[in-house]
Amino acid sequence: MISYKKIDMLNLHVVDDSIYYKDNELIIKSPIINYEIKDEKLMLKINDCSDLHIKFIDLCCYIERLFKNAKIKTDIIKNRNENYTRSILISIIENCKFYDIYKEEIFRSNIKSFGKIICSFLCKNGILILHEMLQIK
Repeated sequence: MISYKKIDMLNLHVVDDSIYYKDNELIIKSPIINYEIKDEKLMLKINDCSDLHIKFIDLCCYIERLFKNAKIKTDIIKNRNENYTRSILISIIENCKFYDIYKEEIFRSNIKSFGKIICSFLCKNGILILHEMLQIK
């Protein structure tokens, strides 16, 4: 797992429908960010006034471009919703790990439908897939 702040985009590439960083499959750690869960999708809400969020969205846009260049259909970035300019969509799958504010592992059913988190995710087949999610107070 690597923080979005430490990723050199020139070292990203597509291998077998997945994004790799140098020689390893990429797992990205997000900044602290507002989220909402809808239809088994985690929607990360970008604050366009935050330099950290702008760097994070730039990375996700580049990943989306890499998928498109590899002819892989993708729909990672959503523009213009009610309260935020842009959102990043992450799919929630069965084997994701969820943690509460005390860093204790919890069940998916105990996750709030909105709030603040730090999460990590993989990039496969044109989608972002949740790896781990930590709720923040």
